[in-house]
Amino acid sequence: MESEGLEFEKTDGGYSVVGMGECADAEVAVPAFHEGIPVVKIADDAFSGRFDVVCVTIPEGVTAIGDRAFSGCLRLVRVEIPGSVTSIGRWAFKGCEALSSVEIHFGVMRVEDYAFKGCVSLTCVALPDSVTSVGESAFSGCSSLSSVYLPDGVADLGDFAFSGCKSLAKVRLPSHLKKIGMEAFCSCLSLGSVEIPPLVTVIEDSAFDGCVSLASVTLPEGLAVIGDCAFYRCGELAGVRLPQSLRHIGIAAFEGCKSLKTVEIPYGVSYVSKWAFYACTSLEDVVLPSGIEDIGPEAFARCENLKEIYIPDGVNEIGHGAFAECHSLRRVSIPASVAYLGHSAFLNCSSLKTVEIGFSSFILGVTEEEMSFPGFLDGKPMKGLEGDPGEVLLKEIEHGTFAGCESLESIVVGGGVEVVSRCAFEDCRKLRSIYFLPQTAYYRVEDGSDAFVYARMFYYSEDRPQEDGPFWHYDAGGKIVKW
Repeated sequence: MESEGLEFEKTDGGYSVVGMGECADAEVAVPAFHEGIPVVKIADDAFSGRFDVVCVTIPEGVTAIGDRAFSGCLRLVRVEIPGSVTSIGRWAFKGCEALSSVEIHFGVMRVEDYAFKGCVSLTCVALPDSVTSVGESAFSGCSSLSSVYLPDGVADLGDFAFSGCKSLAKVRLPSHLKKIGMEAFCSCLSLGSVEIPPLVTVIEDSAFDGCVSLASVTLPEGLAVIGDCAFYRCGELAGVRLPQSLRHIGIAAFEGCKSLKTVEIPYGVSYVSKWAFYACTSLEDVVLPSGIEDIGPEAFARCENLKEIYIPDGVNEIGHGAFAECHSLRRVSIPASVAYLGHSAFLNCSSLKTVEIGFSSFILGVTEEEMSFPGFLDGKPMKGLEGDPGEVLLKEIEHGTFAGCESLESIVVGGGVEVVSRCAFEDCRKLRSIYFLPQTAYYRVEDGSDAFVYARMFYYSEDRPQEDGPFWHYDAGGKIVKW
């Protein structure tokens, strides 16, 4: 039975319902006609803040539900939206805390921004196949929403679309989806798996941030950008295959993914952003591509199970703290192309024994019996050791770079290094010998530096020196020998 006493105003094509008027019904049935003219719209704010409305039936013929039309109707439990409606306005049902059921028929093309934000009792949503866009925060904060059907025609999923839907356990993303908005599924605490459709090229910042139950993610070929914090704090994510199409991994993109064990970064990625894999405490294996140029600050810091890292030739910078507190790291290979090695880069890597760095810089950590140098070919010293072996890149070992690497025993410092900063090797208590290669520039340790507080310094001399002193050379087999 149609409700009587509602308030109407004329609009294009017919009448709009603009308010309750004299109607006292708890279950409102909007009439299809008023004074013989079709009702075509529920106006902006028409039922906003009404505590007495429990149920609303909207007739066929209404084409639009206006902004805030039912926002704040705290007792509204159920609403049926006919197929004639093509647009559900912004904030249309925002804060309808008792709303548990919404039936949306074919015809609606867009769910506008904030349309169902904060509908904490809403448990299930099935959008019709006519929907092509879900707006910003459309269902954010719907904490009881456990399942949602998104039709294949949806191409745009707005920022915060389902953020805070902590009961959402499963979602099928539509095949025509091209972009996943910022924080689209942020803090969906129950979401266990997600398959990103093939047309998606960008996963925006924090899209899946805080999805603490997310254990499986499938990323398509064609994906180019993983935004900042995209999978931040996804503690159950044990594995992810990064597609070859990927070009950018954002700041803190996988930070705190404490179950992640292996990562292979594709060739097209030239920069690993800061904190990208910070505190991935189960990470054991990292493969960096040959095209990588920079490793950002703390990119792999606190990856406590990482045992070995090979850094390919062509890397220019290793940022401060890049591998700090990787307590299981035993071996590192750093190419001569590195021009900047940031402070605390390997801070407190307590198991670090071997660091291989190109001839224009230095080699660390192998025993005196085992230590050899890239300046040797087939076990014999290459000519021109005392000269410039190529472009000198690394000039300074910054403060704290290898501090706390308590397993280091010996170091070879290459000719490119001009300055060893204070505390560069602080608390390397097993470090006993530092071997200086022929210098291409004046080498100094900063005044008052305790960089080598436990060690003795030896200086390279290819021929036996005429005077006694701490000198060394390579023998024919490439081993260190003290004169």
